[in-house]
Amino acid sequence: MRVATIFTGVAGVATTTVGLTQPANAADAGRKVSGSIRYYVNCGSSLKHAVADRTWLHVSTTTSGGYGPQGQSVCFGFKGLYSSPPLTGMYGYCGGNNYGWINGSKNHNYVIVDFGPGTTYHRVSWSHYDNVAITHWAGSDKCPQAPYWGSPMP
Repeated sequence: MRVATIFTGVAGVATTTVGLTQPANAADAGRKVSGSIRYYVNCGSSLKHAVADRTWLHVSTTTSGGYGPQGQSVCFGFKGLYSSPPLTGMYGYCGGNNYGWINGSKNHNYVIVDFGPGTTYHRVSWSHYDNVAITHWAGSDKCPQAPYWGSPMP
């Protein structure tokens, strides 16, 4: 019964917020939509920041810049929903001690991945990630430094 309640809650958030947040994405650089979710950009350069923790969800992103796609790590902690800025792709993630989901697009198709605790980066190749949702956390799993942080995509 508890799992059904959590799943229903996540599905309700996804159904309610995904359609409402898309127009807002173009107007800002990404934002918290609900809950207490927090994020820290460039957490992959040094995991000794007081703001971000190694137990947070780590997302390796890409941005299109003047020199081609560049890698960047964004870390998310606490619970809630976050909408990413436009033109932000994703090529990897590590769950840390978190549970939740990430949705976006790959080759013009909708994709969604559920994540749980873990200490390794899972490789993906998404042209855009739309939302990150953290539903809860447990344990003490920690992510290592993000692969390819700050360098061109392989």
